Amino acid sequence: MKRLAGIQLIAKKQAIYRLFNPNARDAGSHHYTASQTEVQALLAAGWSSENIGWYGN
Repeated sequence: MKRLAGIQLIAKKQAIYRLFNPNARDAGSHHYTASQTEVQALLAAGWSSENIGWYGN
């Protein structure tokens, strides 16, 4: 991270989205992605958004 005149510049982080498949029979029915396109495709297929799971690099 850089410092500029006493201000710390923080690198922009990538959002990692968490989705849940309510129709899955398994307990492991979560999917994680950084792709907005994939999020939209999964939502159209019946998955539920659980918003942003975390931010990564």
